[in-house]
Amino acid sequence: MKQTVRAFALGLLSATILLSIPFLLDYRSKETTKNNYPSTEQMILALEEDGYNVSKLSSEVVDEETSEKENDEMDNSGEKVEISYTLTIEPGMTTNAIVNELFDANVIDDEQAFLTFLAENEYGTKIQPGEFYFNREMTYEEIAIVITKSDS
Repeated sequence: MKQTVRAFALGLLSATILLSIPFLLDYRSKETTKNNYPSTEQMILALEEDGYNVSKLSSEVVDEETSEKENDEMDNSGEKVEISYTLTIEPGMTTNAIVNELFDANVIDDEQAFLTFLAENEYGTKIQPGEFYFNREMTYEEIAIVITKSDS
């Protein structure tokens, strides 16, 4: 019985060694090729050679997008069109969340200044749920009056 157990253990050990050799060799080959990735420029060139259009985000692209948005604000006759934003205030929505949405929609320029305005003029506790309409020309006080009215 002792010899049978030893033979079985030796068989398990040799099988483990034989099966782990390919794994270890494959792992080492991956490790050596890990640092052989092409640079960003090389990847861009390869993609462009394959017919793909690769664009980079730069300040020029951002400036073009800004000018396109400004052009969208003008109608065909050259007159400025008033762009409005609709905000739906849900019950339980925080003042910070409301101000963040107004800032993201470019209705206000400075989140902290508007929060301070709401706190100093006691509008922060009077905000009502509902659907409200804004435009970029509104002052902080006009915005505060709109969001504190219960009938919108």
